[in-house]
Amino acid sequence: MAIQINGNGTITGISSGGLPAGCITSATLASGTTTTGWTHQSYSSIGSVSAHTVSVPTTTTALRIGFTNLSSNTGSSGSESYAALRLGTSSGLIATSYETVSSYLEDSVQQVETWSSRAILYPSNYGRAEHVFKGQIECWRLGTTNRWFIRSQLTRGSGNQTHFFMQSSVDLGGSITQWSIFLNTGSFDGGSIGSSYYED
Repeated sequence: MAIQINGNGTITGISSGGLPAGCITSATLASGTTTTGWTHQSYSSIGSVSAHTVSVPTTTTALRIGFTNLSSNTGSSGSESYAALRLGTSSGLIATSYETVSSYLEDSVQQVETWSSRAILYPSNYGRAEHVFKGQIECWRLGTTNRWFIRSQLTRGSGNQTHFFMQSSVDLGGSITQWSIFLNTGSFDGGSIGSSYYED
């Protein structure tokens, strides 16, 4: 069949595989074309901020977040500065209705906390300036709903003295557009963070 350019802006007569390899790039595709798979965002210093917030597409169905040497510049016994995660929509970060359980193991000691305002990354009694953390967070959407599940694992110190783990879930009430790791008080004074999001 002959290739024909029509007056309505369409082309007919091109068979499957009929275009040379590499002649179509993402820049030539119509806006709104669906992307699938993992997209890796930058890994960089978190800086001296009280919150590190990252935007993601509304089509995101899963997140992976990793960080090293995370620490705060404040916090002492009785005045802890602890880190937590919140997910958000175009209306803002969600600060209610989390079903969070956070706990740790350290030799023969253990502690469990529950939270509804955030997905806390480690129990609050470890939110002190001298503690340095590394770990990972996984988040995924439940099917086609707006409910997200959250899971994290962290270690503390150069010798990994303490193992922290957390699980949570929250209904965002809409499409995800952002996530944020933040401190309840003070600022981060060290650490680097990177993330990836998945679209299907």
